Amino acid sequence: MLALGKDRNAYLLNRNNLGGITAPVAQANVSGTTCRGTSAVTYRTSQGTYFAFHDDGNAVTAYKITATNPPGIVSGWSMGQSGRGSPWVTTTDGTNNTIVWVAGVAGDQRLHGYNADTGAVVYAGGGANELMIGTRQWNTGIVARGRIYFAADNKVYAFTVPTATPRLRIEAS
Repeated sequence: MLALGKDRNAYLLNRNNLGGITAPVAQANVSGTTCRGTSAVTYRTSQGTYFAFHDDGNAVTAYKITATNPPGIVSGWSMGQSGRGSPWVTTTDGTNNTIVWVAGVAGDQRLHGYNADTGAVVYAGGGANELMIGTRQWNTGIVARGRIYFAADNKVYAFTVPTATPRLRIEAS
């Protein structure tokens, strides 16, 4: 189990032994964030287990849980991205083609997608007609039937996910 503290630390806990006050299995400073402005997402790829969040420094940041005994927490990747959105993850089968998505809430108001292992940009917000209005900080998107949906004030944005390319376009507003 993972807990992010207001003290700028991430704590990895033993989910089978949460009783009492004990030392965490692993602890790491996740500087650049107070871990309280957005929600975090956890995900697993063929390369490992990660958690990611939008930090206070206008970046989406991911950390990797090492497969050592005991496990550790190491930096995975960080990509500058204007906004304060809470990330969510999509995969094609639970571990492959994993993408970390985040909306540029209170920033550029665009949808962004990052390779979950490397942080490489797979979608950079689209064109002029793909600007979202009225987004909120703790909202995350959902995926259904080949589309990403993101709810905002009085509007739901739908992005189609083509099969041949990771580029998206707004379909309805």
